[in-house]
Amino acid sequence: MKNINTIRSKLKAILRRNKFKFVKQIKLDDINILKNSNLDSLQILSIISEIEKVFKIKFSSNFFNKKSNSSLKNVIDIILKKR
Repeated sequence: MKNINTIRSKLKAILRRNKFKFVKQIKLDDINILKNSNLDSLQILSIISEIEKVFKIKFSSNFFNKKSNSSLKNVIDIILKKR
């Protein structure tokens, strides 16, 4: 449980650095990176590359083909599997 909380806090910091606007009604795990209308393509690319750099993982191309998989909950699951 401690690992999940540290991962969430690091992801939240990454989103803040990339000027992501949080909405109080949406939980952090339910945020979908690819479907968010507040982010342009450069911000999405920056978020993804920073997540890969911080957590030392690589996302497969299949991950981005399925837009339903791009929620932060699925990203946290991938990070936990790689550790």
